[in-house]
Amino acid sequence: MYQNNFTTPVMRRPQRKFTVPLRQLESIYIKTMEVKCEINKAFQTPIIFIMMQMFHALITNSHMTYHGTIFRAKYTIHELCIISLWTIMQLVKVYAFASSGDLLKLEVNKIVQLLHNIPIDRHTVRVMSEVQHFSSLISYYNPEVLIYGFFSLDATLSFNVIASVTTYLIILVQFDNS
Repeated sequence: MYQNNFTTPVMRRPQRKFTVPLRQLESIYIKTMEVKCEINKAFQTPIIFIMMQMFHALITNSHMTYHGTIFRAKYTIHELCIISLWTIMQLVKVYAFASSGDLLKLEVNKIVQLLHNIPIDRHTVRVMSEVQHFSSLISYYNPEVLIYGFFSLDATLSFNVIASVTTYLIILVQFDNS
């Protein structure tokens, strides 16, 4: 895991055949997180509008299906297939947003695991302070993609959207029955 001509630890990813000095990895990480922040700033407005549209479409399609099957009972299979397909497409969009943010967290966790696997008994205080500095940078540069502070793009997004749509749909159904 360490090369003899380096004074700082060199981290090797198991899948790849190259080594990267810790300072260089730290620099790459900082630049990557700064780019992530810029991308987050640029795309958070379209993402929130897309999320509102998805939320509205999920509720509308579910409510239309409920009305068509309970009250009207005249939906054709074609209409039900189109509504179901549109609903599935909205869920795929939610999943795509959620998995993109989750992939970023997963990669950061891999870096953290590699940092924690550096053996401490063979290194100087300077090397260990570099590892500590890099660990603090990882905690400072949060890998979460937050959309205006309302929600983060991670694995919980899918659950939160489905739970919110279900709650809202239950309220709409209760108003329909009264």
